[in-house]
Amino acid sequence: ASKVAREKAESTCVADGDTASYKDKAVKQVVCRIDTIDAPETGKSKYGKKGQDFGEESKAQLQQMILNKEVTVRISSPAEPGKNYGRNTCQIEIEGANIDKKMLQAGAAWVYKTFRNNPELIAAENEAKQAQRGLWANYNAQDPAAFRRMERYGGNAPKQ
Repeated sequence: ASKVAREKAESTCVADGDTASYKDKAVKQVVCRIDTIDAPETGKSKYGKKGQDFGEESKAQLQQMILNKEVTVRISSPAEPGKNYGRNTCQIEIEGANIDKKMLQAGAAWVYKTFRNNPELIAAENEAKQAQRGLWANYNAQDPAAFRRMERYGGNAPKQ
């Protein structure tokens, strides 16, 4: 259940396929990690991190959907110091449609591990897989969590 009521806002920045920012009523920049999806990682050259296949395409997909548009945001878990890179976890809607489901249907993200029991999200991901849409056009698509483990542990990540 949401800890904060829905808030209408304009999306001001898309950092990657599962992170966006908006300005709240106090005109403070609020960074949100979409709570139900995990998108391919984008490169972070500033930190010497390479990007994941389809990372830039996923980011572009989210930008096309929400950047500089009015969205409805619900913070599902406020940011905690030292966790989740200081981001809130949020649900984002545009014109009454959940962005998470749209990203899954576009083949631009995976269902986040905590939500793999959500039949609607699983169905959206499976539909994109069967249609080989987006990242699913690559038969060897790698889950972002596995990619992050590979980056951290130099290729000694457990297989999924």
